[in-house]
Amino acid sequence: MKDEAAIRAKFEQFDAEGNGHIDEAKFTGLVRKLGLKMTDAKAAKAFRSLDSSGEGQVDFDGFCAWWFKYDRP
Repeated sequence: MKDEAAIRAKFEQFDAEGNGHIDEAKFTGLVRKLGLKMTDAKAAKAFRSLDSSGEGQVDFDGFCAWWFKYDRP
């Protein structure tokens, strides 16, 4: 998926609290919902790379930047 608006809509579905952040479990669900076939271990590694603050959450801007750079098979 290459449409930022569509990605934002999906992100917001996983951001049930509406705080602009998702945790690791929601991150994994989101990338799978967007069509990536990613193991739990690989998703955890990707999430940790995005969670630069160590607070256990990723915001939309960070997610979106990662999404468009992620090397898909």
